Amino acid sequence: MLAKARQHVELLRKQVDSPEHEALNKLQKAARERAAKEKLERVEQAVAQLPQLQQRQAETERRAGQGKYGQKVRQREPRVSTTDAEARVMKMPNGGFNPAVNVQLASDTVKSCHCGGGGSNEGSDSVGLSEPMRQQVEQRTGQVVQQHLMDGGYLRNEDLEQAHAAGLELFVPPKPAPQSFPARPRTGTQAW
Repeated sequence: MLAKARQHVELLRKQVDSPEHEALNKLQKAARERAAKEKLERVEQAVAQLPQLQQRQAETERRAGQGKYGQKVRQREPRVSTTDAEARVMKMPNGGFNPAVNVQLASDTVKSCHCGGGGSNEGSDSVGLSEPMRQQVEQRTGQVVQQHLMDGGYLRNEDLEQAHAAGLELFVPPKPAPQSFPARPRTGTQAW
């Protein structure tokens, strides 16, 4: 894609200087050239993101192990968005997958005001986003956070340990226990 974008920029430069395209006004010429340059910049930014994604992919492969999940992880190829290099493909509420950014907000539940916010290209909330958000709120407000109400997707052992060490009360719903047996016997099979 990078090579095609560069070829497109060169083609437009030749067209701008050719006599048959003299009829185009200066604004149209400038707009076409600007659009081609912007596309080239977006593709270059996307290519620059690949080493970081490849490093993350290698770490994920290492943690996944040799089982079925590990094989599935190794088959994935790191991909970047040419429209927004910072975006990552994430699962959407409608069940589909689109390039997106994970937006985080922090608010004071008593005063009903916004205290912090930011965006991340992590698809999951459980990668350690709560501690940086808490630090941002403390920096902005000049006060120490004493209680933290979090969405259940943020729950990680590391966050629990950090909160305990800081004397912070966490309010977060627990993750549901995995079910090792079906809730009810299947029809046509023998009961347990």
